[in-house]
Amino acid sequence: MLIRLFQQSDLKAIEVIHNAQYQTEFKLPDFNNNKFLEVVVTENDNGDIISAAGIRFIAEVVAVTNKNEPVKVRREALYKTMQALILLGNKHGIDQLHAFIQDQKWLKHLLRAGFEPCKGNAIFTNIS
Repeated sequence: MLIRLFQQSDLKAIEVIHNAQYQTEFKLPDFNNNKFLEVVVTENDNGDIISAAGIRFIAEVVAVTNKNEPVKVRREALYKTMQALILLGNKHGIDQLHAFIQDQKWLKHLLRAGFEPCKGNAIFTNIS
């Protein structure tokens, strides 16, 4: 088994795998774009691609909100904050914002403000 950096010539085989096995789950990422820090390909001993994976940044919104303020005030602050975050995200080439929510009431507000549920489950691993 060999792990190596992605090459443009890998794209056709990756597309075949994606179309056959993941087409209904997610759009094939553009491994060529600059949103990926690095992309690696794992091959079997015959040189066939087993997997392709890349590291890209996701932008996470972290907010502290004063729950002592009335809901109407907090909602207005949320909408104004989102406008600012969208402008700042666009300025830095960010195409999505993520938020990890524990409060179900706040989740409802965020969904009304334009957030959408992620497909699949959000998981993480510490690497340092």
